[in-house]
Amino acid sequence: MIKIHNERSVTKKKIKQKKNELGKNKIFLLNELFQEIYLKNKELDLSKFRVQHKNKIEDLSELEWNRVLCKGKDKDSYYLSAVALPAIDPELTEKLFKKLDIVFAILQSHYEAKQKERITFQYIIDNSELLNISELITLIPILADAGVFSQYPKIESLDTRSKFIVEERVINANSFLDFLLRYEHVTEFWRGIFTRSKDAIKGFVTNKYVYPLLLIFVAEIIRFYVDHMK
Repeated sequence: MIKIHNERSVTKKKIKQKKNELGKNKIFLLNELFQEIYLKNKELDLSKFRVQHKNKIEDLSELEWNRVLCKGKDKDSYYLSAVALPAIDPELTEKLFKKLDIVFAILQSHYEAKQKERITFQYIIDNSELLNISELITLIPILADAGVFSQYPKIESLDTRSKFIVEERVINANSFLDFLLRYEHVTEFWRGIFTRSKDAIKGFVTNKYVYPLLLIFVAEIIRFYVDHMK
């Protein structure tokens, strides 16, 4: 009982710390975004949302910059990164976490029995009787975004034959929430840094003023190399 109490205290402390880092305005927005994406239409018109929350546009932009609010593959859809879930009102996320925990427990059991042997989507379907396939299709991207898998197929091409490799760290967590609070900063921090760096470099290189100069510079290097090879 003491161990369980201590674990709950640590969890509450980590959630409080996360909320303090975000601030009240961003937590308010995350609660609103969660309802729009997961509880209502599951499709977010961000332009309309920004107009409706025009006094919080800077906070919204910061959530996008830090990849807490992410743009989907089709460029028109948005989703909340899994790292945002602990900061959202638990009354809103309770049902979602219960479903995620069902799948998470299956992944833990699989890794404990078979380690890095691939697990199929069909296996997850067969072992999660309380969930239907459409629910699982919604849950898998959240689990993938959290780093539960070390290897997985493209989510948009998911079918019953799709195979995943479960990340070893799942066996140390007591629940999906516990996993998020332990490890979310590892993948998300570096993913955010890489994405921002990549976008900045791409923007610089393709700039209409920089690009011609870059071509001239490359041409000069080639010419210099050729002249000195003669």
